[in-house]
Formats: sequence, C-alpha cells, structure tokens
Amino acid sequence: MGSHWHLLILLLVVFSNFLSPPVLSLDARVRVQLFASAENAASKGSVAYTLSPPFRVVAPLPLSVLTGDDWRLVLDSASRQVRLLPSAIGTLDDRVRQAGLSGAELQLLPLGKPLSLHAGTGGAAKKTRLINARVFLRYAGGGLKVIAELPTADYVAGVVGSESPPQFHLEALKAQSVLVQNWLSCRDSRKDIADDTSTMAYLGADYARTKCREAVQATLATQLRESASRRLLKPYFHSTCAGRLSTSQLFQGKPGPSARPAACNTCQASPFFLEHLEKLSAAEVERKLSLELLQVNERDAAGRPLLVSVRQHGRVKKMSGYNLWLLIGQKLGWGVVPGLAFSFEKQGGTYLFRSRGAGHGIGYCQWGGHGLAEKGKNYVEILRFYFPDAVPSK
Repeated sequence: MGSHWHLLILLLVVFSNFLSPPVLSLDARVRVQLFASAENAASKGSVAYTLSPPFRVVAPLPLSVLTGDDWRLVLDSASRQVRLLPSAIGTLDDRVRQAGLSGAELQLLPLGKPLSLHAGTGGAAKKTRLINARVFLRYAGGGLKVIAELPTADYVAGVVGSESPPQFHLEALKAQSVLVQNWLSCRDSRKDIADDTSTMAYLGADYARTKCREAVQATLATQLRESASRRLLKPYFHSTCAGRLSTSQLFQGKPGPSARPAACNTCQASPFFLEHLEKLSAAEVERKLSLELLQVNERDAAGRPLLVSVRQHGRVKKMSGYNLWLLIGQKLGWGVVPGLAFSFEKQGGTYLFRSRGAGHGIGYCQWGGHGLAEKGKNYVEILRFYFPDAVPSK
C-alpha cells in the first residue's frame, strides 16, 4: 500500500510540473545596436560618427586614449574595415596619429566614465549615447554597426528611463519594467536589439536613473502571462492613447474586436492628450511621401484609421493607416502626426493634419499608467487594468 502512495505522489508531482508554465529566464547580457535609425543613412555615407575620450581600445590594438578631441569613425569600403582616426591634439604615438586604428571590428571599453558616442546626419542635431559597457564597431552590410553589450538589468533600467519622463511615478516605472522584461523574454535572443522605437527606445546609460533602477530591482523576474493559456504575453506599449485604446489588429488594417479596456481616462496630463494640428505644403508632402493623400476609408472603434486611399504613379490604391502613419513619421518627422489617431485634409496647396495622443495606441498607455499610479494604484493593479486577461507573477 505504501509503495502505491509513493507512486501516486510521484505522478502528481510530475504532472503538476508539466502543467506549470515554464519560467523563462532572461539572458545575463544583451546586445543593442546603437543609432539603429541612422543605419540606412550611414550606408549612403551621410552620417558622421565620432567618440570622445577617455576610452580604451581592446582590439585590434590595445591602446588607452585619455586626451584629445573626438575621434572620427570612417568606413573603408575597399578593405571592408572600420577606421578610428584621432585628432591632431594629444600625445599619441606618431604611427597611430597618422594611420589611426582599423579592422573589420574594433572593440572599445569605457575608461573612468561611460563611453560617449555621437552620430550626426547632415544639418540635424547630433545624437549621443553614453554607454557603460563594451562597444563593438563593425563593418557590416556596407555600413557601420555600433553594438553595445551590457548587463540585462542595466539595459532594462535604461529603457524604462528612455520610455518614461523623469516625473513618472515609481509604480508606473515598475509596470514598464515588467513589460520590457516580457518583451525580452519573447524576442529571438540571437538577434541584436535596435535602440529606437522599432523595438524599444534605449538612449544610453544616463537614462537609467536611480528611480528606474529601483523599479527594475523590485520587478526582476516578474512575468505577465495570459490567464487562460499561461503563455507569456508579448506586450505593446505607447506614450499616450488620448482616451481610447486599439487592438493589435490595427497593424494589419483590420477592425478586430474592441480593446480591453476600451477607454483610458488617466492620461490627460500628457502633453499629447489634446489635438495636435500641423499644416504642410502639399507639394512638399507629396514629394517626400511619393504619393498623394486622398481619404480615410475605414476606422476602428477607437477612431484610428484602418484603411486609407492614396494616389501613386497615377493609380489609386489602399494602404493601412498604420503603414501610412509610419511613412509620414519617417519622411516628414514624427512630430507632424505624433499619434496614430489622425486625420488629414487637403486644402488647395496645403495639407492639414490632425492627431490625438502619441504612439500606436495599443496595449499599455504609459501616461495612463502614471495617472493610475498617481491615484494610488500599484504596478500589479496598473498591469491588470491594461491587460485584464493576463496575470503578473514571479
């Protein structure tokens, strides 16, 4: 009789383990492609990359650079190498000053303070990333790839700070931390992460503020899982929904079901909550977009455009509202139509754009989460509000 009980207990343990969802652990380190949005421009030679001392070159030639002006990064397409060229200032070996350092991949380390990298495109303002980790400068695909390899907790804290204004409540930062970790657990870990909003914004080590690090430490290994299937939820988040949420069906231009919850009434403090108006020359818009905007054909329950009509090369065709929104942001600037809840109207030689909110309006509303935290909700309650069919747990 005793042996039967032992066998039954063993089977129950095995079966319960089989039913339990697997705990997905994050990699200890992640690789982030810096200045990802500049990659296409870089392949055309229109981006100038520099870095500021002090730093240490680990490979191909060990060298500590303590003084001098910014060093220039130059692509040598003929030899498929990256060249690191010093300024004329400083006490460097003459051979290094004249020839610089070159290789298919250069490896750098911070020296005393975070490594400061810069990218400038034409007359645009220079972008800077402060990185407190190893950096790889690599010739790839005819362009320059700048890859930072850093601890995952540091990356999550940097993303939370990059995605959230400094005034955000700690509980909202915790909610954001859980969503970032969920996204990392769902991704293909073999691929590098971009630092722009095509994935998640990562603006550098200086954005990992003390409160952001506190939020990450409080939520490490917390996962958001679907209640029914116990599958890990792949989350979407955005800045400001301006009162109404959409579903991921919007990406495909399909109506789909109404979002749960459909309404968010706590993001009024966002600078993007009120309607944004923009007037642009029709000739300029059509030249940059390579098409003429005609009309919105269909909207979802939250008022965001699902399908729009455009004229291109003399032919009328339909495209998703999401793809048009991306095109407008890429070609005209993201400040023209900050939110996907937008409309347009052609008035003679001018286009009038109207938009509400910021971002795609799907999933977690960051300003709404901050508003809920200000009302006393903790991060678990905030996540349950935006993802009612999911359960946060460690």
